Amino acid sequence: MILVRKGNPMGIRSLADLNNPAIRIGTTDPQLSTLGFLSWELFKKYGVHESILANKSVVVTTATAHELIAQVQSHGKLDAALVYKANCQNLTGDFELIQIHDPTAIATQNIASAINNPFPHLSARLIQTITSQKSAERFSQNGFHWLGNEP
Repeated sequence: MILVRKGNPMGIRSLADLNNPAIRIGTTDPQLSTLGFLSWELFKKYGVHESILANKSVVVTTATAHELIAQVQSHGKLDAALVYKANCQNLTGDFELIQIHDPTAIATQNIASAINNPFPHLSARLIQTITSQKSAERFSQNGFHWLGNEP
């Protein structure tokens, strides 16, 4: 999702609009965050990567989406920030979300455990808890979409 201020003063409708050198962008760090990595993959895919770099359009980079949203909320330095919809569940009406219609914009959370894990049943218990009906309901209530087998 592209998070913009209410009324979308820069007229951003899609990733292609991020070519505009006047637009100031915020992302999470692609080295520390899946969201940041996916954001830059989308920039490349939609042909805005080079212009964003040339224009120095990314003016804020944070470690997490919550830090990025706090930057958007605290001052008018950013015109757009790439975020997950779930990160914006508690935002006030001062913002709008623009959906990115691309499979790359969807993150899937994997669960794995090291082969030599001294607690081999821990991952199985975590998966059992996460895939329970109670957990799925809480997951959905917090703005996430369940993929895979229904609990």
